[in-house]
Amino acid sequence: MSVRELRAELADVINAAAVHDQVTFVTSRGRRLAAVVSVTAAEQATGADGQADRSEEHTSELQSLRHL
Repeated sequence: MSVRELRAELADVINAAAVHDQVTFVTSRGRRLAAVVSVTAAEQATGADGQADRSEEHTSELQSLRHL
């Protein structure tokens, strides 16, 4: 979803992430910039300090999110 589309549909995208655990990638000129994910998915991908966990287990979880 482009940044422009996200601006128009932000409430729906947030709801889809929160309720349906949907991952939405935000793009600019076809390149992924960010993702809107549920709090659960974000917490699984980050440690208690909010920083990405670089352990092998969490890296594979992040990789699987990228392919959704």
